[in-house]
Amino acid sequence: MMKGSVCFVSAIFLFLIHSVRSSPSISDSSQQSGRPQRERVPYTVNQIFNGYEERSYPAWKWFCAFSTIIGRGSGLWQTVSGYRKGGNSRNLSIAMVSPTLSTYTPEGRQYCIALPASLQSNPPQPTDPGVTVVEKEEMIVFVATIGGFPDYAEEADKLRNRLDSESRGEEVDFTSYMRLGYQSPYVLKNRQTDIMYKRKDIA
Repeated sequence: MMKGSVCFVSAIFLFLIHSVRSSPSISDSSQQSGRPQRERVPYTVNQIFNGYEERSYPAWKWFCAFSTIIGRGSGLWQTVSGYRKGGNSRNLSIAMVSPTLSTYTPEGRQYCIALPASLQSNPPQPTDPGVTVVEKEEMIVFVATIGGFPDYAEEADKLRNRLDSESRGEEVDFTSYMRLGYQSPYVLKNRQTDIMYKRKDIA
């Protein structure tokens, strides 16, 4: 009797271990649920360096909002989400495209979500005056990829110092830096953030 009880308990224990190991993490739960993958803004990797890379992005339309508040409390996510959820001239619900784009300047922060490829040629107009549809020009950028929850300004300084140390400073526009965000703040595992500086137009 005792032997049978021990075997039963052991079987339950092994089952629980297997369940924990095989359960999806927060970051990949959407993939496990069978939901379609989000569309992504296309780019090309031109060169890979030590700790960063050079990418080319095509001209692309985004819907954006601006705030002089850099961190929490800006309300930027709520503003642009209103456009995506039907606050536009066609009352369209627009699929989320990854990643989001933030541009940081001394004046504040512009926060943008990309329009899907299907709406690039004829995007609906915003009904909220705080939202604008912006076409970002084709650009070449230097990009460093960071995990976790980094300090964006600190990481931008690190990338700037690295570019300066490799004599690339004259090639780069340091008047602003950009951040690409791939996950919501509620995703805790396998996070990715890209910090970018735009390369100057070189004749």
